[in-house]
Amino acid sequence: MQCNDVQSQKEHLGLEYALSQVFPPKQRELFLKKMRGEKLTKTEKEYYSRSVRKKVMALANEKLHQLAKSL
Repeated sequence: MQCNDVQSQKEHLGLEYALSQVFPPKQRELFLKKMRGEKLTKTEKEYYSRSVRKKVMALANEKLHQLAKSL
């Protein structure tokens, strides 16, 4: 059972590291809030749609993902 905890922690830290490579701290915070379904303030919504959403959409692009994996 402890092995699962270690694996889960390792995956969590891997995700945190990957997010930190793509998003500055504030954008990462907004991305995680949106992912958890938490309410965003009006200012956060505006900033998210102007900046974060564009990066998220690029990351979700399958062709870009394939290109990145081939490098």
